[in-house]
Amino acid sequence: SAQAPTLSGAIKYNKVSGDDQLVQTAFVGLPSSATPVDGFDMNWVTADVGIDVPLSRTGTFSSSLHAGISGTFSSDYESHALQLSFNAKF
Repeated sequence: SAQAPTLSGAIKYNKVSGDDQLVQTAFVGLPSSATPVDGFDMNWVTADVGIDVPLSRTGTFSSSLHAGISGTFSSDYESHALQLSFNAKF
């Protein structure tokens, strides 16, 4: 019997932050110095949606097709990705 397609999805919220720092840097054999590194405060949301469609199953061989879309969004950044893959197990 044929297997039904499987839907998947996720929504993720990410928050990272850090304080200003002074980082010690040096080249071998030379005196070190303190390099300032700015702090940060970032938030973003990632959303993923996908579908897996079984294609064939005979004996120990099975195959499926996967398609998905992913997006990342924040106040000053946006990214989009599409994925299409063929999977085979034998």
